Amino acid sequence: MTMLIKKAVRPEIRVVPGFPAYEIDGNGNIYSHRRSATPRRLRPGLSKMGYLTVAIEGKTFPIHKLMQRTFMSCAVGLVVNHIDGVKTHNFIENLEEVTPSRNNFHAWGTGLRKPNGRKA
Repeated sequence: MTMLIKKAVRPEIRVVPGFPAYEIDGNGNIYSHRRSATPRRLRPGLSKMGYLTVAIEGKTFPIHKLMQRTFMSCAVGLVVNHIDGVKTHNFIENLEEVTPSRNNFHAWGTGLRKPNGRKA
């Protein structure tokens, strides 16, 4: 009997555009280099809408939008969709850029939102 052993793969880490003292990895973890050479992981908060957020240089950002800014094209008119519908799952494999219309269609199709615009 052969056992398969999977190696843990480190997520890619990139500098957040516009914030050279901050990095983000493919799992949505934010790291700060502002106060020391050793990176410090920032603790996310939760917005009223249910999205994870972090404060960078005095301003609060939703993590999924920082992921878009860092890892995606940021094409004009596109928004970030959480493929599995869970707003706190910010890993890169779960995020995609879509039109607002497609995002709403996805929310209706998964039962996250009713066609009249109300939450399910």
